[in-house]
Amino acid sequence: MSFRIKSSGNDGETFNKFTGIQVDGKPVDKNKYEAKQGSVIINLKPTYLETLSIGEHKLKVVFDDGNAETSFTIIGAETSAGNLPQTGDAQNPLLYAVIALISVAGIGLFRKRME
Repeated sequence: MSFRIKSSGNDGETFNKFTGIQVDGKPVDKNKYEAKQGSVIINLKPTYLETLSIGEHKLKVVFDDGNAETSFTIIGAETSAGNLPQTGDAQNPLLYAVIALISVAGIGLFRKRME
């Protein structure tokens, strides 16, 4: 997950004033994210994101001369096939194949009797 913080002042100095980040008011260790120049680009590492609970979280990017804040949402993992919601399409295709075969056989017998 990436965030870009752009300064309204001297953009070249923004990264030099960057001191760290907080998530939900708690400081985050530097090994759990990457910070790059380009104003400031924050990349939260997947291993860190996996430790966060599902729901909304607050990100604060801390600078020598102020802070920037935003929020992001962690959603649940993709649903496995066993937990998929029912869509109403629970028909058995084998049943339709058997009905079709019986119909074809019935038509064949009917034609044979007509001869």
